[in-house]
Amino acid sequence: MTKAQKPDLSILPSGRDDWYRNETWSQDIEDAFLYKLGRSRSSKDQHLSIQISYLDSQFPKEALRLAELFHEICGDVVGFSLQRVLLAEATAHMALMQRESALQKMYAHHNASLQGSPADQMALPYFVAVQGFTAEFEAAVRLLDEIKFDGFFLVKEQFRWRSANAVIRFKLGQCDLAREYASKALLVLDAEHSGIERHPTVGLVDTVAEAPMIKLVRRVAAGQDPWPDGGA
Repeated sequence: MTKAQKPDLSILPSGRDDWYRNETWSQDIEDAFLYKLGRSRSSKDQHLSIQISYLDSQFPKEALRLAELFHEICGDVVGFSLQRVLLAEATAHMALMQRESALQKMYAHHNASLQGSPADQMALPYFVAVQGFTAEFEAAVRLLDEIKFDGFFLVKEQFRWRSANAVIRFKLGQCDLAREYASKALLVLDAEHSGIERHPTVGLVDTVAEAPMIKLVRRVAAGQDPWPDGGA
């Protein structure tokens, strides 16, 4: 694109900080987005990583293409932007049914999150549990053993820790302990208050987004194998 061919920037969301939050994608949007990105004097990693996260499930091929650009121009970036891109890449690969590639990205995310919060470190074992990567369950349970429950502040984080423990431990033969974890995980689904005085709904369990895991946990609570077909 030459300088005379400046893209139509009006196609992007109009808010000052919304131009990198496109929920749909086209060649015209990509041209406008990359033009704005190129003119950004700072925070390119943040702008690019956020945009990728908006596209990962509905536009996975486009998200992966932008992820390649992120690694190319932000290769020395560490921290949250990198973690966000790696998670988005895993989501995009899952949307494309590329399970092994998704798992590789989740391991990369875990390695990038070793100094992060317990919630960051939970991402890998939770992913392994909810996606049925049963060959990884032994490694995942060791990770769970290293993560302390009292490190989780939000209800949804507590649910994820307990539910991952329930699913994984049941498959490893720790059925009584797994059912205990499952029962406690299910108890928080009806929580209406986060415990945070000024933000009563922050961090509650999104039962729509968590529906696949909730189904697995209910099976464990009933003493049923969450992955009767063996998983992956």
